[in-house]
Amino acid sequence: MSILRHAAFGLAVLATPIVPVFATVPTQTTEPAAILSAAELRADLDTWLEWTRDTHPDLAHSVEPGALEAAASALADDLPETVTRAEAWRRLATLNPLLNDAHMGLVVPEPPALPDGTATMTIAIEDGALRVVEGADILPDGSVIGAVNGRTWAELLGTLRPLVRGESDRLREHIIELRLRHYLALALDGEPIDRLDYVAPDGTAGQVVIETPIGFSTTETGDFALSWRDSAAILSVPSFDRDREEEFAVFLADAFAEIAARGADHLVIDLRTNGGGAHDLSDRLMAYLTDRPYSAISAVTARITAENQALIPGSTIGQIVSVPFQQTVSPPEDMENRYSGPVTIMIGPATYSQAIVFAATARDHEVARLTGQPTAGPANQTGQVQSHRLPHSGFTVRAPLYVLYRASGDPSRAPLMPDIVIPADADDPIGAVLAVPE
Repeated sequence: MSILRHAAFGLAVLATPIVPVFATVPTQTTEPAAILSAAELRADLDTWLEWTRDTHPDLAHSVEPGALEAAASALADDLPETVTRAEAWRRLATLNPLLNDAHMGLVVPEPPALPDGTATMTIAIEDGALRVVEGADILPDGSVIGAVNGRTWAELLGTLRPLVRGESDRLREHIIELRLRHYLALALDGEPIDRLDYVAPDGTAGQVVIETPIGFSTTETGDFALSWRDSAAILSVPSFDRDREEEFAVFLADAFAEIAARGADHLVIDLRTNGGGAHDLSDRLMAYLTDRPYSAISAVTARITAENQALIPGSTIGQIVSVPFQQTVSPPEDMENRYSGPVTIMIGPATYSQAIVFAATARDHEVARLTGQPTAGPANQTGQVQSHRLPHSGFTVRAPLYVLYRASGDPSRAPLMPDIVIPADADDPIGAVLAVPE
C-alpha cells in the first residue's frame, strides 16, 4: 500500500501525541434486552458496519476486500426469528477474525461483577491447553483443566477461537486468556461455573465442585523482573499497562541501578508475553537505552473527526489524509544508570500493540536487535481506537482512526520479524539468545 504524501499539511499538523486510546462509550440508560429479534440484530449489524466504514481510515490495511460484506450478508440472511443475547454475540462475532486486527471488532461483554473476596485462579492457555498456574486452593497448581460444566475445554476453545478479535489463533487464544470469565459466560449461555474436571501434575484425574463464583487472572499481569545469566541481565516486561506506570518507574530505576552496579555486558528484554499498553511506559524504558531522539513512526493515515479536525488545517470531517509524520521523543540527556552495552529484545506471537511499536522502534533506530519468533500482529499498528455502542444489543464495537507506519518507512502489513529466529520449542530460549554472537 502506498503512502500518499500531502506536503501542504506538513509535519506539525499532528502535534498532539498519537496514542492508542479508547473513546468513551456513552452510558447505557436501560438494560439491553435478553432476547433480540432478527430485525434488531440486522439493524445492529448494519450500524456496526456503517460506523466502522466511517471511522477506519483504511479498511484494506487489514480486511480482505469484499470478504466482510459477503460474510455480513450471509449472516443477516441466516438469523432465526429470535436469539438470546449470548447467541446474538456469538453470531455477530463470527465477523471478528475477518477484521484481522485486535484493535477492531466486537468486544466481549462484561459478565456480572464478582462478589468481594472471590477466589481467583491464575491461568494460562498454552498450546491450546488450559493450565492452572496458581490454583487459589481450588485446584492444584500446574493442573490442566479438561472440562468446564461437563463441556470439554477443547470444545469450548473450538467454539470461542473463531469469534475473537485478532490476527492469529495464538493471539486470539491470548485474548481469551485475558478475559476467560467473559468468554466462558458466552460459551455457557450465562450458566455459572459449577464443576471443573482436571488432571493434576502427578497425572491424577479429578473433579472439583464450584459452589461460589470464581475469577481468573493471567500470567500477563505478572511481575516485572530482573534476573541474571552470568554477566547478562534479563529484563522481563510482561506489560506496558498504563495503570502500572508508577510501579514500572520504580522497577526500572532499581533494575538499571543493579545492572550498572554489576557491570552487565548484555541486556535481554523479554517482551514475548507483552500485549501492549501505553507509550508512556515504553518511553521510560527506551530512555535507559539511548540518549538519541527517536520517532516511533514515519507517516500516518488518519480519519478526520470533530476531535482531531483542528490538527489538520483546511480538512473536513470524514476526510482521510495520509501524511509523512514524525513524533520525536527526546530522552533526558542526563539519565542515571543509562545502559550503553548490547541490547537484545525477545518477541513472539503474543507480543502486541505498544510492545510491537517499542520493539520496532528500537530495531529501526539501531538501539537493539530482535530475536525470537515473528509477531502475530503487523509491525505497522493501528491506533487511536474508538468505541461505539450498538443500539439494540448494547454490545460495544471498536475501530481505529489511525494507521501508523514504523520509523523504517516500510508500509507493508508484514509482522515484526526477528533478526535472529529462536525456535518456538527451544528448551532454553534465553540461553539460545545469549549463545548468538553479538
